[in-house]
Amino acid sequence: MSDVTTTPLSRFFGRLSRRFPSERITELHALNAATVDTAPLLEANRQFVFLHLRDLAGRHGLHVAPAVSVDSILTIRAGLSGGSDATERAMQHMRVDFLLMDGAARPVLAIDCVCPNVSPDNLKSRIFEKARLPLLDLAGGDALEADMTLIETTLLALPGVCGASRAN
Repeated sequence: MSDVTTTPLSRFFGRLSRRFPSERITELHALNAATVDTAPLLEANRQFVFLHLRDLAGRHGLHVAPAVSVDSILTIRAGLSGGSDATERAMQHMRVDFLLMDGAARPVLAIDCVCPNVSPDNLKSRIFEKARLPLLDLAGGDALEADMTLIETTLLALPGVCGASRAN
């Protein structure tokens, strides 16, 4: 007879620990058999925008973060019961192509590159509007110069963003 008394909870964790290592070992074997390599974070068009955006942001003392999850920069604090849960779930799958941040990593401006045939995400636009964080939808491609002008104009209109060039 055993000196150990099992409770429902210990039986649960006992089964869990017996199953977990074998699954983990299988995953490790699969990983050992695989080749892992880095992939470009941005496709060619967005990479081109990123390079121009990096220069523009630098002139304002800002930094650029590519491919940022919306729920990593915005938090739903209050709302109707159940309504904020639905918004939070939607935000988990939302991304912005670029986020301009100040030196303390505070969001200043969010940027999306939109396809010509795709309309901007209205829910995302509304979330950013409620957060009072500007979200710009860029056309990209041949409109790069106009896009950079729009970003520059938006930055100059934001309170607390340095308009003077720091590159000089």
